[in-house]
Amino acid sequence: MLNDAWIIVILLGQSSALLLTILSVYFALPIMRYWEPGGTRPLQIELERKTFFVSTAAQYILVFQFIIFFAFLFTINSYLPLLITGAMCASGILSLSVFGYPALYIKIAALILCLIFIFLNRLDMAEPGYPLTPDKYYVLPIILVFLLTDTYITIRFFSEIKADVIATCCSISFSAGDILQKRQAAYFIPANYTPVLYYLSFTAFLLLILRSPAKLKTLFFLELIHLPLSVLVLKYQFVKYIYALPSHDCLFDLFFPQYYVIGYLLFAALFISFTAVVWLNILRMVENRLSRDFHFLKKRLYRIALGGNVLFILIVHLYWAYWKLIILE
Repeated sequence: MLNDAWIIVILLGQSSALLLTILSVYFALPIMRYWEPGGTRPLQIELERKTFFVSTAAQYILVFQFIIFFAFLFTINSYLPLLITGAMCASGILSLSVFGYPALYIKIAALILCLIFIFLNRLDMAEPGYPLTPDKYYVLPIILVFLLTDTYITIRFFSEIKADVIATCCSISFSAGDILQKRQAAYFIPANYTPVLYYLSFTAFLLLILRSPAKLKTLFFLELIHLPLSVLVLKYQFVKYIYALPSHDCLFDLFFPQYYVIGYLLFAALFISFTAVVWLNILRMVENRLSRDFHFLKKRLYRIALGGNVLFILIVHLYWAYWKLIILE
């Protein structure tokens, strides 16, 4: 389906982001090699000019990546299910190819990498002597590798989708004989333990921020545990209250208008919280090279990290309370 209009738009966007990244790496290579802090040679002045181009290009790359991600999500979740028999949401579309879910995950990873570079660049540009140059530019080749891989996987994914293929979507969830057993086999976590582990990880995350905020490595480790647990507890404990269907646990339907596109808010809260924790750890690693005091920024990132997880848990429990305490009583 590479000749479809929506898919062409996605591939054009990815090609644009990839081209900008290649140009950024091209201009960053001499900076990485010849940069001299405090130097006054003509070459150093030319390199300083190139830093502004790379910084501007990186911001456009981030914008392109966000547009591509949302266009990709809309295409697989709302547009292609109208064309593919049997597909009701992105679950059926992504399952049509082994490249489906990798295409989704690598786009998220590329977004996080772009945000890491943007954060490093903002910290660096706020200082008079550019203390993070040229080290920050080593992130760009990594972004380039991810975008090259993303482009290849996305092309392979869309090229393997055929309009005459019948997809198996969420109907599998309704026909499965033992849903609980399927969940345990898929994630190696007993379904009944998932809420307990989730509440424990959230409590540990909350206490660490309130009492020991300096332990950023531990905070990052807790976030790596809490994030997948949040997705699992949403899928297997709370999403049924949003859908009002006990046997339906597909997360992609959360992005549909009939559920007030609540999925965007839920996953944005988790994504923002994770990004804030990553930025906090990056700031800890480089703050000894910075002359400014970023105490206020740290406090803001702590609040964002905590606020994202609190917003998530608040929303899902409001749905739970609505059905448990109001509808079912």
